[in-house]
Amino acid sequence: MSLEMIPYFIMNGKAKEAITFYETILDAKVVFIHMNGDKVDHAVLRIGESQVMISDFIEEIPFQRGNQVNICITTTDSQQAEKIYEHLLVEGKTILPMCEMPFSPAYGIVIDKFGICFQVFTQVHKHI
Repeated sequence: MSLEMIPYFIMNGKAKEAITFYETILDAKVVFIHMNGDKVDHAVLRIGESQVMISDFIEEIPFQRGNQVNICITTTDSQQAEKIYEHLLVEGKTILPMCEMPFSPAYGIVIDKFGICFQVFTQVHKHI
């Protein structure tokens, strides 16, 4: 079982453009991408020793400048993800209830009592 906190960029329809930009400027490597039509549903970039997750939008989080970066807590254990999600939810707010997604068996979004938006993500395969 492992646990990571990974920045998650929400790009309001410009994720493909941002990925190309980061590939050019930061030598980013796409290690995973899931498309939804012509939009990026979920992607993982490797930049140096770090990872960044990126998508075009998350319907439950209306885009506004300033909230397009979230902290993505990543684990390989669905039960751990659910436990973390429930703990963050105490005095917080559900944005997306914990559920199965095409890219994750247990995924949810919560704003904690301090106003920090966390995506709790269970990965099937290590992206690094």
